[in-house]
Amino acid sequence: MRTHSPVLPTLPANLSDQVRIALIDRSGQLLLRDLKDDLDAEVLVAARASRRFPGYRGKRNYNGSYWSRTTRTLIGFESLLEREAIMLLDFDPTVAVIVAQPFALLWPKSASHHFPDLLVRHVDGSIAVVDVRALPLLDGKATRQFDLTRRALTHVGWGYTVYTGSAEPLAQNLTFLAGFRKHGFDPEPRLVAALHAAFDPPARLDAGIAAAAAITKRDDRLIRTGALSMLWTHQLHADLTSASLSDASVVWT
Repeated sequence: MRTHSPVLPTLPANLSDQVRIALIDRSGQLLLRDLKDDLDAEVLVAARASRRFPGYRGKRNYNGSYWSRTTRTLIGFESLLEREAIMLLDFDPTVAVIVAQPFALLWPKSASHHFPDLLVRHVDGSIAVVDVRALPLLDGKATRQFDLTRRALTHVGWGYTVYTGSAEPLAQNLTFLAGFRKHGFDPEPRLVAALHAAFDPPARLDAGIAAAAAITKRDDRLIRTGALSMLWTHQLHADLTSASLSDASVVWT
């Protein structure tokens, strides 16, 4: 079990026979109710972080903030693996909202609780929760905690995933493309049209960039930046799971 530094006040023992949820709402007030209650999705996605990531001498994990194009906000993470999970969610076009450390789950007839890592709302309105744990740390205690969480959340119709990492080269490719996720890298409409034309039919990345540069008479470095931005925003596509992204990668619209 990880040591937490909660933003939530000291959590009471749950004397009921129901799983309870505790969160800090938009106004900064504690909300404590049974998980089975029909919680307003807007309250969930507007919740403040339920705990902090303490810093201390000898700390072994790296925490920080990731700027999400999806939410246009900074999202806190407490490990590089959690940052990777947030990055994959940010790349997923079905994701509309990502919230870090959204609430605590209080287990029935117990003083124990669990802080899930991430809350996700998809564009179709469905809710999912993601816990992040490296495989070497996925011991029996963590597995039991995650099984309890899965049963509780699926009972109320939420999705649940334990993220343990992505196989290469996907993580490497997305880490590279994430460098072009900010809006300042978005190509202007004329370049978008030229890149769509250059990769329809599919073409090697370098060939498409050269073709778009010839169409627009713009520097190929600017064209390359636009192409990589469009790969992040799914305006262009490439196979990111089988090989490292390179000039030889085939790109299509």
